[in-house]
Amino acid sequence: MKFLHTSDWHLGREFMNYDLAPYQDDFLGQILAQIEAHRPDALLISGDVLDKPNPSDADLDKLSGFLNEARQMTRIILIAGNHDGASRLGFAKGFTLPEVNIVTKAAQVGTAIEVPGPDGELGALVYPIPYLSPYQDRAELSTWVDYDGVRHLDETLKQPASKDDPEPLLAGKPEVLFGAALRRIGRDLELRNTDVPILAMAHDYVTQVDPNKEVEPLGNLSPIPVSLLDELAGGLKGGRGIDYLALGHIHGAYPVDGTEVTAWYAGSPLPYRVSESNEKCTLLVEVHPNHQVEVEKLPLIVPYKVTRLQGSIEDLTNPDDSRYQSWHQAFCSINLTETTLPPNAYNRLKAVFPRMLKLTHSQGTLNGTPQSGAEFRELSELEIATEFLRICGIDTEEDLALLTEIYEDTVGGTEK
Repeated sequence: MKFLHTSDWHLGREFMNYDLAPYQDDFLGQILAQIEAHRPDALLISGDVLDKPNPSDADLDKLSGFLNEARQMTRIILIAGNHDGASRLGFAKGFTLPEVNIVTKAAQVGTAIEVPGPDGELGALVYPIPYLSPYQDRAELSTWVDYDGVRHLDETLKQPASKDDPEPLLAGKPEVLFGAALRRIGRDLELRNTDVPILAMAHDYVTQVDPNKEVEPLGNLSPIPVSLLDELAGGLKGGRGIDYLALGHIHGAYPVDGTEVTAWYAGSPLPYRVSESNEKCTLLVEVHPNHQVEVEKLPLIVPYKVTRLQGSIEDLTNPDDSRYQSWHQAFCSINLTETTLPPNAYNRLKAVFPRMLKLTHSQGTLNGTPQSGAEFRELSELEIATEFLRICGIDTEEDLALLTEIYEDTVGGTEK
């Protein structure tokens, strides 16, 4: 069984007020060409297909047009990410198509999507896990319903309901909710007794976690220990586990280390920050009958470049300096290394690097204004608000998670 894995399209994204719509049209065309060339049994889109929870009609039409074309060649399974407006994504026009499965709700976790094989029989099971909100989804994931319709507490909730705590709930932490999602998948697999390939999809920050060290959130998602995959996805209660986990959220394409489960991030099809790689791809995943998994990167042509440059203004503006010539049309940030900021530095650099997005000065001044420290960061609105709360001493995980929830519901989330 073959699958094409992609994620983090961020349709509607701008690059510091530069319109990326033509470039996004281009990668959508490239993905359609890959589907036609490789004929996967399913296209897996692991979240953040849209950039804002309230996308424009133009972006919804663009997504709908792609789905309509792609569904004629393959089945599509799409999950909501932390940027997507789950309700809008689930009910947008043209998305209720027989070959298109869009999973946006925690209640859908644990229900397999059956992908037919070349012979028309069951070829694979795909278990989608959309982005799980620590606040909005914890009540749903604290219980599960068996095939007789009886609701049970999740196994980790040992305490029965009581007068003081009539409805026990899981802790509002990503790793707890992710574990509950994997247990739901395990329960469904126990009852199926099948030997077909088993895949799962998720939009989360899954990584190796040292219990003695604090791991910072990435894109405002807290880390989920990769050890959970071996504890649960590797075979709950003795059953066979997940063959491939199709991840989204991180914008680079690479495998997750530290687990026996084959898990990959597909990355974004375009670089959306100057710190990202200029090499982008989709992943062609083949799961063989013996459950061996092969992953091949299918390169995407990126129509622009991003970079971070550093040097003196004389070197940077020298048209004959080979170190910088190839970056003149790139989206870039520039850090000047002179002791004092040269006069008219911004305009001089902008004339050579018209797509310069940020200018910093390593000596601690920018445009003549003293700065607090030698480093300068490009902060999003959410990062500014988060930093303000930290300064005020309001920095518990619950406080910051609530801030993220409010921001995503009203503004549209942050980038990775």
